[in-house]
Amino acid sequence: ADVQDGFQYLKSDGLYIFTSSGSVMAENSGATVNEESDRARTERSGKIMDAEDVVLGKGGCVLRLGGLYSLESGAHNFYARGGEFNMKPNGFINLLHYEDAAGAALQCLQKPDLVKGELFLVADGQPMSRQDILAATRKCSMFKSGPEVKFVGGDEVDGKKYDVSKLRKKTAWTPKYPSFAQFMEQH
Repeated sequence: ADVQDGFQYLKSDGLYIFTSSGSVMAENSGATVNEESDRARTERSGKIMDAEDVVLGKGGCVLRLGGLYSLESGAHNFYARGGEFNMKPNGFINLLHYEDAAGAALQCLQKPDLVKGELFLVADGQPMSRQDILAATRKCSMFKSGPEVKFVGGDEVDGKKYDVSKLRKKTAWTPKYPSFAQFMEQH
């Protein structure tokens, strides 16, 4: 209802952008997904899916963001605290710096005719395993030394890899930070 109500405040030539999550996608075995990939309804994802449907049905734009991060915030901060995590070390996470999320939204706002009624996956295009996220985190001076981390969720692969080519082709958007690993090396 809140998303539907939001359209009443939109100017007639405006663009409504809804930032969503890849958690609505059914894939969870490490395969590549795109905007056409199946969704899976759960109690949590159902609300997000309903909001996406309202926005797309009214000609808005949906951005399914990867895992957001900055130096101070993101999955890496959670892992860097150390400890044992019941998560698969080889599970894939799509990452996106907060500035890049804002940049993608701005790019869409500047090209409304190209993105109205469209859904886009948004990430840096370099999905990483949890183990690789931790390794990249340890290259940053702020996180070089830290407590031991163990991922104990099994050796299988979970998660998904975003194919982010649609947004890049349609709007010419590129991330300021091409990968989480590169970002961490620079800080």
